Amino acid sequence: MTGANVTSTGHDLSAARWLDTHFESARPEYEAALRQVGIRAGDTVLDAGCGNGGFLSVLCELVGPEGSITALDLAPENVASIEAAIRAGVLPSTVLPRVGDVLALPFPDSVFDQIWCANVAQYLTVADFGRMVSEFRRVAKPGASIAIKEFDSTIMQLHPLANDRLARLWEERRKSAARDLIGPWGGTSIPTRLRQAGLEQVSAKGWLVERWAPAPHATRSLIESFFPHWARHAAQFDALSADVGFWNDLAARPSQILDAADFCFREFFVVATGRAPS
Repeated sequence: MTGANVTSTGHDLSAARWLDTHFESARPEYEAALRQVGIRAGDTVLDAGCGNGGFLSVLCELVGPEGSITALDLAPENVASIEAAIRAGVLPSTVLPRVGDVLALPFPDSVFDQIWCANVAQYLTVADFGRMVSEFRRVAKPGASIAIKEFDSTIMQLHPLANDRLARLWEERRKSAARDLIGPWGGTSIPTRLRQAGLEQVSAKGWLVERWAPAPHATRSLIESFFPHWARHAAQFDALSADVGFWNDLAARPSQILDAADFCFREFFVVATGRAPS
């Protein structure tokens, strides 16, 4: 898979510019979700699959100068972006960037007080998710909190005009994906999977991101990037052949939806938290 929104590791919708746009569109909900997982001043935190570091500013605020954050990502360009932010003084030196794989964490046992993992599970199979959580358990201190944020695209909506077509697109993508892929529709399944992986005291909260007209700038940019992306995906399915022209037309003239008086965009994500066994 190639394109402006794809990382060097082949992960779609994970490149720095797209991540920044999506984060800015959902910033209030994203930051509120992170603040409620229980990270404390002085904690040693792993941001596993950190992308280009959207959550790092809030993590730094929460742990304070006595804490530390290890920012790990598989894509070297994302880690380089974080390193540049540290050199520029945008992020403090308590952030420790590292290229690495969540399936084979390059850390010793029992070193982290908290683990935060956002939007990584969707790229994993069920088996690999279990491996990831097993690695989290290994590097977490006994009783440490492990929090996983993930989308549930079955609740994504775009009004007016596009809602039915969007639902059809997600359904076709889900049906065609590997049967054991968690996918971006899998957020609601994460609490169950954490229990199955042996975490204790598992709890979860869902967050609705809802934007009405007038569409905020970041949301406009996000949706403008979605239209050609959705057109490419629709073109892969015979059942959606009639929708390809619709998405391409929106890519060429996004104002049809973005400037509508009753514009509304909704997306949903889940944060599930559990504790490593003591």
